[in-house]
Amino acid sequence: MGAAVSGLSAADSQFKTGLNDVPEGCISSIYMYLDPPEICKLARLNRAFRRASLADFVWETKLPSNHGHLVKKVIGQTPDTLCKKETFARLCRPNRFDGGSKEVWLDKQSGKLCLSVSAKALKITGIDDRRYWNHIPTEESRFETVAYLQQIWWFEVVGELEFEFPPGSYSLFFRLHLGKPSRRFGRRICNIDQVHGWNMKPVRFQLSTSTGQEASSECYLYEPGKWIYYHVGDFVVTEDSNSTTKIKFSMLQIDCTHTKGGLCVDSVLICPNEFKQMRFNASPFGWSSLSSTPVENLYLKVCFSLGLQFGIDLNEYVWFLLLSSTGEAYKGSKMDDCGDFIQLLGPDVSMNILMNLVDPCDLVRVCLVSSSWHRFVIENGLFKQLCVKLFPEISGVVHTIEANDLIYPAEFKEHDRSKSECQRRNHRVYAFLSRALNLFVRKDCISKAIAASSTDNYPEESIHNTLEPLDRIDNKALYWSSEGRSDPSISESLLYKLMAKMCLVTEIHVQPFQAYFQYDFPIYSSKAVRFRMGHLRVPEELQSKMADGSTYSHKLADNKFIWTYTSPEFPMAQENCLQKFKLPEPVLCIGGILQVELLGRVQRQEMDGLYYICISHVQAVGRPLLPRFDIEMLDSTGRCALKYMPETEKCMLSSASPVRENGSSSRLRSFTARLIRRGTRGWEQMILNALPRSRAAGANDADVVPSAPPS
Repeated sequence: MGAAVSGLSAADSQFKTGLNDVPEGCISSIYMYLDPPEICKLARLNRAFRRASLADFVWETKLPSNHGHLVKKVIGQTPDTLCKKETFARLCRPNRFDGGSKEVWLDKQSGKLCLSVSAKALKITGIDDRRYWNHIPTEESRFETVAYLQQIWWFEVVGELEFEFPPGSYSLFFRLHLGKPSRRFGRRICNIDQVHGWNMKPVRFQLSTSTGQEASSECYLYEPGKWIYYHVGDFVVTEDSNSTTKIKFSMLQIDCTHTKGGLCVDSVLICPNEFKQMRFNASPFGWSSLSSTPVENLYLKVCFSLGLQFGIDLNEYVWFLLLSSTGEAYKGSKMDDCGDFIQLLGPDVSMNILMNLVDPCDLVRVCLVSSSWHRFVIENGLFKQLCVKLFPEISGVVHTIEANDLIYPAEFKEHDRSKSECQRRNHRVYAFLSRALNLFVRKDCISKAIAASSTDNYPEESIHNTLEPLDRIDNKALYWSSEGRSDPSISESLLYKLMAKMCLVTEIHVQPFQAYFQYDFPIYSSKAVRFRMGHLRVPEELQSKMADGSTYSHKLADNKFIWTYTSPEFPMAQENCLQKFKLPEPVLCIGGILQVELLGRVQRQEMDGLYYICISHVQAVGRPLLPRFDIEMLDSTGRCALKYMPETEKCMLSSASPVRENGSSSRLRSFTARLIRRGTRGWEQMILNALPRSRAAGANDADVVPSAPPS
């Protein structure tokens, strides 16, 4: 096939070629350059790619050298009964052995072995005495249970392991947690009352192997409320080592001058040494570390492999990709004959390949390869298609965003209405939205209660009670109540602030309150409900009120708000349950203000003969902006500019001082100025540089590996 494609000329250009014409042997050779997840993605293109992905020699190179021993030990089958692809898939799943006290799996990206030992497989001093230790169940452990230390003088944890590791360098970690984690009302809480003694003396970690390797370290335990991986040491398994490696590891703090307590011991993790930095430095983006050159992208890997099959010299091809990524031209004769690979494969095949990318980082890297690739992404609206794929709800507001210029890049002029300028503007808008919106639909999009049209008994029956998920705590009723009215047609309103200034809202949940302390248990619901979303006319007014902790107002002034959306009326049932009202189509709330209008009254109180409305809980369901993004209102119509603030999330996590907040504002102004000065390619490079370069592998989002003990 290489000669046929290389010999294409203008005379036979009418014969179109596609990926269906690539022989399976050629495709299998392409797979040799790809990682297992990338092979699985390409196998979905067509039947030829799928059949080529089943070849045993492709997966033989992805499996560890001792995969036959692993199949016998952890799966319980002989290696001959499974094909290589099935063997890889089975070994990538967490497989338990030794009575469920140990777990082993292969990393899907690299095929390297990881192993975890539960706390029940460790020898812990005093574990059988309930005065010192307890085994508590928790969802935060892969073994569903952890060992919790209440208080002890002599702290010692020892473990031994004998296992056949494939050759390589490995690191060993203890996974520990200061405090007792639990859940209350669906929220994670941590009791740190029993945490003591760990800041007086460091804990000593030790490691030794049967091959004579030893390692030790000391570290203070810190950061209550977080699962932390404490590095014990590294060891190396060579090819000339024995079939099995014996490892002994320990953790002790035996200074009996003081007691220690409040510690959870979950497990011991053994993983390849390179994972120590690449995998455990978790980030909210969730990307694994990538090379700074675009050659590492999946699409470029495919083109790289196809280039080899087309007979192009390897060095010339690599230099072509590198030079094209910096905008330089290459004058080699072979590459001049072949041209751009997007033109060679055709727009349809290129679209099929690019649409398999599900990470905005990958699509940004495609834009940075060359000006033609960048133009191809813009003209075909690939970021828009990716955004709709990631967030199906946004398809309902696409017309509003594009027709009304709802989200406006700062550097574009309002009179730029040409087709190319609109495409470039939409390209940036959807690229921002693909990273700015939360990947998960949240039910807690309301962050604060602002005001109510009326309140019967303030603050006992204030609107703030509607943010609690329950209608009572410790026999105390939690609800909002309106003032009593003799006219049942009088309506009420509740005003809330969403957790982000931009939020894609799909549903509103409202639960009427049932007065369990009154005769016949009346339910004070409304006849109907309606929702409005918008923003303040003067945003600084609400911010100043909330900054000094004062209540905004008991009487709503409707002229202070601009409502950009009003829903139809929904009938409300007189039932004590969380009633779900799904909006006709998703609403992009810009400004972060939600108003719940309660229309009409149905229940009269026997005590005074007046009509009341009482609400116990209100929820907003949708996708808010991530903390590192914000918007700036441009005018009263709701048009806004999306801003990227990388330091905002760090400030929120570390409870920064006012001085640091001012520094964050300064950095934001500098970033905005650079964004306006630079062109399209510079903007994408800044977004690409902002993307984190690590991914957590099988770890909790709160898992952290300390680089050094705190001073």
